[in-house]
Amino acid sequence: MLTHEGGQAPDRTPAAHVAQLEKHFAGRPAEQDRRALEGVLRTVREGAE
Repeated sequence: MLTHEGGQAPDRTPAAHVAQLEKHFAGRPAEQDRRALEGVLRTVREGAE
């Protein structure tokens, strides 16, 4: 489980870092896989709030 501070980290992530993550990770999986991963991560994040 994420701490409150850890849950807020994505909000503090510099835009350049986010762009690099998207370049290396978000562009590779198939659309269906990307949506499934987003759903899982959203569930984890909501559970930590």
